[in-house]
Amino acid sequence: MSASELATLSISLVELSTTQHKTIASHLNGEGIVQINSVDSGEEAIHFIQKYPPDLVISAMHLPDTSAMELLAKLQPSVHYDALNFMLISS
Repeated sequence: MSASELATLSISLVELSTTQHKTIASHLNGEGIVQINSVDSGEEAIHFIQKYPPDLVISAMHLPDTSAMELLAKLQPSVHYDALNFMLISS
């Protein structure tokens, strides 16, 4: 992808840990990605992603109210994409 394409990507980061969030956002910013929206629970993620569908969801495996697998299962039928780009992270 070109730098201008990376700059237009929208990413939803679902991560409870402030340290992990800062680390991931820093790496993404270093690649030229600036549109990073952060939430820290599955419920918050569902509402935000349904309202503002991102190009990619990056989610921690364990969230305070659900797991990333349950989050993905809830999002797939409701997001207006043929396929939801979803990256699962675990530390």
